[in-house]
Amino acid sequence: MSSPSYELGSIGKKLRKMTLEQFRETCDPAEIIALRDQTTYDDCYAGHNVVLRTLGNPSPRDRVGIVTDLLDHGWEVGRMDLFMLLENKKRDVPVELPLVERLLAGGSDPNYLERRGSRPVMLLLRGWVSDEEAAPILDAILRDGRFEPHQRATDGQSVWRRLHQSRLNRAQSIDAIRAYC
Repeated sequence: MSSPSYELGSIGKKLRKMTLEQFRETCDPAEIIALRDQTTYDDCYAGHNVVLRTLGNPSPRDRVGIVTDLLDHGWEVGRMDLFMLLENKKRDVPVELPLVERLLAGGSDPNYLERRGSRPVMLLLRGWVSDEEAAPILDAILRDGRFEPHQRATDGQSVWRRLHQSRLNRAQSIDAIRAYC
């Protein structure tokens, strides 16, 4: 019999490619959570964090549906879940917004600093969606009240500074963050 950590890793790899329908037909969220409870669990280690792996699913509908099912069955929100959701290039704001709000309410860190120096808002505003499309998610992050736009990344730049130096037209986002400050 393989270890719970190995089994979680294997499940996570499958969930990254699975549709919501396939998940509901073949997986039992309660069993996945029971496996997690048998490990020395670290919410920032993707090796056995099936939510982090699922947030890499290329389909917004599938990743949101699967993660929502896992959260509904008791999986706890992790510090870097918001980061992993926003790292994905395919964005469907109406589908993802309720999950963004749930992750923030559950304690996911809007200032999470990834080892390469990015933060969730930097990922949101890096150019894959327009300011208008990103606005509902940015508004949810700002409403949460924990976002710190002047906190520096590993390169010494803050979200605020990057927005001002960006070649992208982010006037709406700059105005929203300025009003937040």
